[in-house]
Formats: sequence, structure tokens, C-alpha cells
Amino acid sequence: MVGEDEHAFALYHACERGQLRVAEALLADGGRLTQLHRDGALVWAACFGHAACCALLTDRGADIHYGEEAALQCASQFGHLETVACLLDRGADAWSVWALQAATDNHHGAVVALLLARRRDGLLADMNRLYGSLD
Repeated sequence: MVGEDEHAFALYHACERGQLRVAEALLADGGRLTQLHRDGALVWAACFGHAACCALLTDRGADIHYGEEAALQCASQFGHLETVACLLDRGADAWSVWALQAATDNHHGAVVALLLARRRDGLLADMNRLYGSLD
């Protein structure tokens, strides 16, 4: 029988490699995984740019905001544009200073542009909600 640590290690390994079916199978037996395992696996999947694994993990309860937006920061640092977009679509905070700094420091212009665009879109939506359409 596989213990909690081995189960978590297998999930991290599957997320590192983008093995979606393996991650699904491991998550299906969720009794052996803690919230921390799911959250950590989300960060790991984001670091390696596996958007589909990030989507799966958030669907299965991983906290998108874990570790002060650690998944978003990691995906931004390594320039994984599709993964950054996936995380933002699922509620990650575009205002994360660390994500913007990581993308800027590593010269990932497309990620910087996406983060800034999402910030702008959020501001416009808030203004329209508060003051009515500005058109």
C-alpha cells in the first residue's frame, strides 16, 4: 500500500512532467492527499508550465492563492504564458507584485503584458460597476 508521502511524491512528479492522466488518478484517491499536497502540486505544475495540470488541481481544490500567489509567481518567472493565463482565468490575483516582478526580472514581456492587461481590465470593470459605463 502506498503511503501519504509516496502518494504526494507521485502527484508532484506527475505535475512536473505534465502527466494529466496520472495526476487525475492520484487525485481520485484523494484520501491520501492533504490540502498542502494539492497546493504544492499546483505550484510545481505552474513552475513547469503545465496549464492542464493547474486547471485539474484547482478543480480538485488546490488553493489558487496559496503562498501569496506562488503558482502565478512561478509561472511568471519562467515565462509560461499559457499557464499564467490559466491561473488568472481561475482567479489568481493579477495584482501580485511578485508575479509581475518575476516576469519583469526574467524579461518575459508577453507575461508582463498579460498581467498588466488583466489589471487594466479589472480596473475598468470595477469603474463600470461603480460609475456605470464609461463609453
